Amino acid sequence: MSREDTLADQLKVDYTKAGLTPRERAMLDFAHKLTCTPSAMRESDVRSLRAVGFDDEAILRIVMLASFFNYINRVADALGVELDEGCWERFAAHGSVPWEAESGSHRPEEVRVR
Repeated sequence: MSREDTLADQLKVDYTKAGLTPRERAMLDFAHKLTCTPSAMRESDVRSLRAVGFDDEAILRIVMLASFFNYINRVADALGVELDEGCWERFAAHGSVPWEAESGSHRPEEVRVR
């Protein structure tokens, strides 16, 4: 398994326990807060990104990318978009995620990872 595969698996389970650089961790903390509690975002959150070397353009890109994924997931949820055939089997190859049951995802029983 490559470092990228290991890191991807760690990120799926809990990004706070993954082997990240301080810069990567700050970026993901920011994106997580923007996703979960957008009304709680403050200038101090932006300063935390600047403190690890992100400039204004990079911060804008982080905001836009996280916001786009949040938006498109909400659109898909609102419209009842279903994943394509075989998607769960591909996900199963990477193991389960701890929040799967709470997420509203319904992985077919026959491909659940135990």
